[in-house]
Amino acid sequence: MIQKMKRRSLNVLAGICSAFILCTTGISCKKSSDGGEPKYYMRFKENGTQVAYNTTAQAAFSSASGLYMCVLNGLDPKSNMNIILTDKSPIAANINYTEQILPGLANSYVFITYQNSNGVSFLSGNPLADQDASAKVTLTAITDDYVKGTFSGKLTNGSTIVTITEGEFILKRVN
Repeated sequence: MIQKMKRRSLNVLAGICSAFILCTTGISCKKSSDGGEPKYYMRFKENGTQVAYNTTAQAAFSSASGLYMCVLNGLDPKSNMNIILTDKSPIAANINYTEQILPGLANSYVFITYQNSNGVSFLSGNPLADQDASAKVTLTAITDDYVKGTFSGKLTNGSTIVTITEGEFILKRVN
């Protein structure tokens, strides 16, 4: 019963993150002018298998009540990756944002949700999830047009852990 509740919570959370991005920003991606690799993307390895989002890859920033947020999103029709950064200071480049189990004890926090192509959801840093879950994100560039960076982590659904390695992105900045 508890496992079903955990899985349902994970699926709802992943859906909310995806809906937030889609509703607030629309869908966009652009091929490079030379016809090669897409200009905007999010890609990583899930347990050693390459996953790439080239259709929708974007970043949105917001702030309220002294808390700053950046939502990084990659998705396709069957799966999605959402990375949420929060900080008491403006989100900035060249800072290692790491997952904290108790975000009230830290100035910054990163939370990753991932729904794979089989519809199974995983996340980092949730007390309902495995304590082995972790996440690390570094933004290497923030411009008016794009956000660039790297990420990695261990995500769980309460019974299975997936390892995310070699994560990198160049995302269209939508605000």
